[in-house]
Amino acid sequence: MSRKALLGALLAALIVFVWSFVSHMLLPWWETNQQGFSNEEMVATTLMAGAAEDGIYILPRFDPNDEAGQARMAEGPVAFVAFTRGGMDPMAARPMILQFVFNLLIALFMARLMACVGGPSFTVRLRMVVVIAVIAGLMVHMPYWAWYGFAGGFTVVSMLDLVIGWFLGGLVLARMAK
Repeated sequence: MSRKALLGALLAALIVFVWSFVSHMLLPWWETNQQGFSNEEMVATTLMAGAAEDGIYILPRFDPNDEAGQARMAEGPVAFVAFTRGGMDPMAARPMILQFVFNLLIALFMARLMACVGGPSFTVRLRMVVVIAVIAGLMVHMPYWAWYGFAGGFTVVSMLDLVIGWFLGGLVLARMAK
């Protein structure tokens, strides 16, 4: 891979990272698609009592061979919870660094794919980036909507966030990686 392509991947990763900041911290679309509990303290106490360790918890725990469990699932409530007992600093460096590294790895894979395809136009390379982002979004976000009841608005915002970010990063990547 050329130095220009490597620089393009680095810049694309940075652009996607900055877009993510704008999307999550400055735009209101995430706030309008995430709900808070009316009594957070009670819910937190219940989660601490019922969840022995960090992890993904599904309520009710579903066993396809358990008719009573199927009935509980049909009746509701149903919850999908990513639970961390010790809490987390929302502005900690570690998740930000990891997100940038993930963006860089994705951009490097995309740059490599562009090199393998060999010399299509800027527009075709940009479309490749956007199509990859759409496919990734469909693969990741749509099953959560279909199977776990993630809200439609949250799913749409998640998809748009991904596609817009990689479109913006793709503008640089498609220009520099050939």
